[in-house]
Amino acid sequence: MVRLDGKRLSCEQVRALARGTVTATVSRPGRQRAAEAARVAAELSTRREIYGRGTGVGANRDQKVAAGDLGAHGLRLLRSHAGGGGPLIAAELSRAMLVVRVNQIAAGGSGVDPGVLDPLLEVVNSGLAVAVPRYGAIGTGDLTALAVTALCLIGERDWLPSQARQPRFALAPADALAFLSSNAATVGEAALACADLDELLAAAVVIAAMSHRAVTASVEPYAEAVHLAKNYRGQRVVAAMLRGLLADAVTRAPAGGVPAGGVPAGGRIQDPYGYRALPQVHGPAVDAVAGAGRAVAVELNAAAENPLIDVAGGAVWHNGNFHAAYTGLALDAIRAALFQTAALSAARLGTLVEPAFTGLAPFLATDRAPSSGIMILEYVSHSAVADIRRLAAPAALGSAVLSRGVEEHAGFATQSARATTEVVDAYRIVLACELVAAVRALRLRGLIPGSPILAVAFELAASALPADTFDRPLDADLAIAQTLLAELSTLSREHSALRRPDVSGPEDVSGTEDASGPGSDSSQIRNFLAMGLYSRVKYSRALPEIIVGSDPDFGYPGGHLVLFYRDDDEFTDRVSEFLRPAIEQAGSAVFIGTPAHRSTVQGRLEQQGLDLSAATGGGYLGLDATETMRRYVIAGWPDPGSFWRVVNPLVVRPARVAETTRNQRPVRIVTETVARLWEAGSISAAVEVETMWHELAERHSFTLLCGYPARSVAGRHHDAALAQVRRLHDSVLSTSVPRDQAPVTSG
Repeated sequence: MVRLDGKRLSCEQVRALARGTVTATVSRPGRQRAAEAARVAAELSTRREIYGRGTGVGANRDQKVAAGDLGAHGLRLLRSHAGGGGPLIAAELSRAMLVVRVNQIAAGGSGVDPGVLDPLLEVVNSGLAVAVPRYGAIGTGDLTALAVTALCLIGERDWLPSQARQPRFALAPADALAFLSSNAATVGEAALACADLDELLAAAVVIAAMSHRAVTASVEPYAEAVHLAKNYRGQRVVAAMLRGLLADAVTRAPAGGVPAGGVPAGGRIQDPYGYRALPQVHGPAVDAVAGAGRAVAVELNAAAENPLIDVAGGAVWHNGNFHAAYTGLALDAIRAALFQTAALSAARLGTLVEPAFTGLAPFLATDRAPSSGIMILEYVSHSAVADIRRLAAPAALGSAVLSRGVEEHAGFATQSARATTEVVDAYRIVLACELVAAVRALRLRGLIPGSPILAVAFELAASALPADTFDRPLDADLAIAQTLLAELSTLSREHSALRRPDVSGPEDVSGTEDASGPGSDSSQIRNFLAMGLYSRVKYSRALPEIIVGSDPDFGYPGGHLVLFYRDDDEFTDRVSEFLRPAIEQAGSAVFIGTPAHRSTVQGRLEQQGLDLSAATGGGYLGLDATETMRRYVIAGWPDPGSFWRVVNPLVVRPARVAETTRNQRPVRIVTETVARLWEAGSISAAVEVETMWHELAERHSFTLLCGYPARSVAGRHHDAALAQVRRLHDSVLSTSVPRDQAPVTSG
């Protein structure tokens, strides 16, 4: 179950909901935000003109709607905008649109009646679809798609299939424009494309490693020193993964030396670019998808409404947040980068059919010469690559002037999302061709990859793909290979360094401390307020420290919380409070902390009558923060593979127990490792660990609390890093005001 709250929806969750592998509901805070925005919109409408509520739209923006015509005007607006053309978009894309629009409304700011939320999610959860025509949007609002959706809500059109139960809602005419004012269809399609490509790029490295072994290429180009010398993040993680996948190969020795314990892995002094330049070409695609994923995540969780209903300020703002330029440009970059790495896959396929590289017959044929073997796979691969090249043309190069010149620009993000969706299928074919060829070459050479990860991947593929090598149709092989890509991606994610990192540059510690001192409360307040770390800050004149207006729902599985605490007593109190329900409900409670903090927390829990040895499903476990950190922080930087090996037993099995019991046995984890890194001056490393935990929390049902001493994060030179920390958490906590002191609200 995915809880939509307008704050933390991910591309992967949109994909899962659109394809029906999970269901969704709207969180209570999301409903409250939507309701507050609707209330404020209604109040403001009585005092001033609001675009679309009391006026026409587009070039008609200056024309007022007569008081007696408000209801009819809203209905006319919906009907007139439901005018798209062409074939219908895929059902899953229409469901993705609904998921995104629900989450956007839950973010607050639209003013749409929150009553629309449940009917829209019923459509998604029931596997229904919207009959949305392909053509009608240009990146400045999916007006036609959402107009059709609105007509389905009010009963003028049917959800598909029409014979299914039809969820309805009487959308208020005043909400017509507010409901339409969104790029939900474009953003939903972009989310699916990013999630799919993220998966395929991970699988691609495993397949490339199989090809590498099949042609006995050199691992020298993947040496860590090479990639530290040209420090691009995507390049580094691809090279690191290849080193892990090819760990049983021997690196070529420098001139004048021989590798200890073996001979060079390849006899060529330099391999073709398909192997030698793989990190440099595949890395940009990894980075492009990661960057696009971040841009899409912003859109998924934004109240990108025009007009925007500002609940806190009691105001309405007419604006240009409907423009999806960031998303369109990011998707354009993906396709350009994807063409480069797809072309390199086709090049590796060329080496697999060449006897000079494999020592086998041309085209890996085994029938009497001349036989074609897998010759046709090169044609198939290059055909798909040609489509990727065709689709790589930037959609952002176009523009348009519409509505009598009032709307004089368009970014065509919709077209960019559509093109990116199309390259996904083409890239699957490219990878499938290489996988079929690599597995056949390894079989014919009698090679079984020695590294555990690659051996598992090879066995997975070899057990599924037909072993017959006589000349025969290969279309079934390609179909099977495509079904293996998701599993290969899972292998790479769970056992390697290829993941979606947040790019952090070198440390910047050149800034000066705040004049009032790094530990001062006034400095801390100004620092947090300037960053927007809290949407609302309360503090007492006698105790000027930041707090949250109300405690978060600790019981929600999958939450990622951060606590900025003032002293040890406060921290251990909150940790005890946080872990207690997990122990009481026979769940799993883990505290990765300092010896002093662990001792205090354990004592307090036992004083409350809890038997720490009696809980099942994981029980209570205390681990030393410094020692745990040493197990996955290597040479000053967290290693993803080591991190997974350390935290996997703490999270995965207990989380599965929690999921099978419908979260009646909660899993709660507290960690101080990030704080230890931060205090040691390794700010980027701390943020990297936060990112790893956040990604793990997206995949498994557990609640994580990260603790930082407030004094350690003060100072303006930490602003950028703290902003990243904020984005990686669902709730930010700090000290409570004593009960005998009345809080004073401050903006």
